[in-house]
Amino acid sequence: MRRAEILATALWRNLWREDWRFAPVDLRTVADYLGVEILTWYPNENRLHGALIRSAGTVFVNASLTRPRMRFAAAHELGHYVLGHEGNFFCPYGRYAAQEREANVFAAALLMPAAVIKLFWLKLGNVAPAARVAAVAERLAVSRRALSCRLETVGLANHAPRARARLT
Repeated sequence: MRRAEILATALWRNLWREDWRFAPVDLRTVADYLGVEILTWYPNENRLHGALIRSAGTVFVNASLTRPRMRFAAAHELGHYVLGHEGNFFCPYGRYAAQEREANVFAAALLMPAAVIKLFWLKLGNVAPAARVAAVAERLAVSRRALSCRLETVGLANHAPRARARLT
């Protein structure tokens, strides 16, 4: 999982030189840099959030998701691409569970870079934790749940309200 964090952070630094003003991360810029296209579609089965068709260099994202969830799904599929996971990815079930978790770590690190979270978190130091989570999540265009989980990863969990459920 450390590899996913390192690769996502390196990608973010390469594209934005650690300039927090580029938050939220523009996934179209990331995709263009990688030579991948991001498209939306309405799948027959709504539990499918995204798909990577490696041979076509295309990521598909379920258009019926909320904006934060669409962004996480796109970043997740880009994670499969960057991490070199072989094959096409459609669903987080079955024998690829470790790769799915690794792609989640990549997505979280790309959308919510540790340095940016810490900067925003400290800037809002006198704001109540729940309001801080809401403000930072809105600024990064991610869900509060995803941000709460990421706060644990970057060592700010004791300052944040507990997430109801962990991202897998």
